[in-house]
Amino acid sequence: MRWASRYLLGRAVWAVAWSLVALTVTVAALQLMRVGHHLLAGRAGLAAGAALLGLALPTLILYVAPAAVLGGLLLAGQRLRVEGAWETLEAAGARPWQRAWPLLAVALGVALLVAALGHWAEPRALAASEPLLWRQGARAWLHRLSSGGWYEVGGAEDGAGGSLSLRATAITDRSADALTIHGLVLAGGEPPSVSVARRARLQLDRSDTLVLTLSEGEAALAVGGAPAWHWGFATARRRLELRRGVAKHLAWLLRGRARGAAATQRAALCLLLGCYATWLSLRARRAAAPMAAALAVLAGAELGGLGVGLALVAATEALRQGARWRASRQGALASLPSTCS
Repeated sequence: MRWASRYLLGRAVWAVAWSLVALTVTVAALQLMRVGHHLLAGRAGLAAGAALLGLALPTLILYVAPAAVLGGLLLAGQRLRVEGAWETLEAAGARPWQRAWPLLAVALGVALLVAALGHWAEPRALAASEPLLWRQGARAWLHRLSSGGWYEVGGAEDGAGGSLSLRATAITDRSADALTIHGLVLAGGEPPSVSVARRARLQLDRSDTLVLTLSEGEAALAVGGAPAWHWGFATARRRLELRRGVAKHLAWLLRGRARGAAATQRAALCLLLGCYATWLSLRARRAAAPMAAALAVLAGAELGGLGVGLALVAATEALRQGARWRASRQGALASLPSTCS
């Protein structure tokens, strides 16, 4: 029986591995299409591309692993049924657990891989890649900055609470890390203030903070109900915080900080779906749309984790049992003798 176990194990490993690779490549391509242009707009080059892949790959594996386990084991079970392996083992007297353990071993191995990636690899990839991603996100924000529109930023100085709004009349001398503005309005903050300058320069410094240098302008500050204070200045400097705006485009990457619990849930989901796929492979004569079910579980794991995965498993089984009941009912009705003359 050892040769049969090795044969089943090999079939299951290859099917799950191919499903894992195919789904990972697909989801990685979709995510790169989603946020890649934001990074490339900041002239990121190969460095940011490597950082993006290094940060995203563990997360992508966490997303696609449950789907790959379900789809891969269902495909393996269908292939084994076509080849007659299940029937041969059953005729040889193999018990159900002897036929099931190779598939369950693959599901357990993927679950352990998911837990290891989520608890160990992904936090380290995030720590190594986050600074470069923040810088490229700030560069992309600079690249998107255009004249005539209002852009929300934040004050990075002590005591400069609240949000700020920036509006540029004309932009010249644009580079990857800096640009020159002719005619700038900066409003907001706490207490509220308004600054108007004839010229300004936005520069991304080494600490990934934007430094706004205002030249030849005036400012107004209102405190409570008192009249506003007005004063002119030749040069003024202010540090701006872009974390809020950058996080809007990179939020799906940065939520990896809380990936530990999600990794545990997805590992449990992998094992659960492996048991379900093994049971289907042993009992069902047909694998019900394995890749469609895998993609559905992928979406469910992304949206709600283990609870949604359980609901999808229950819904899939209910649909399968309903289809079997309808088929048997139609067969019973077709076998009834016709009473029409």
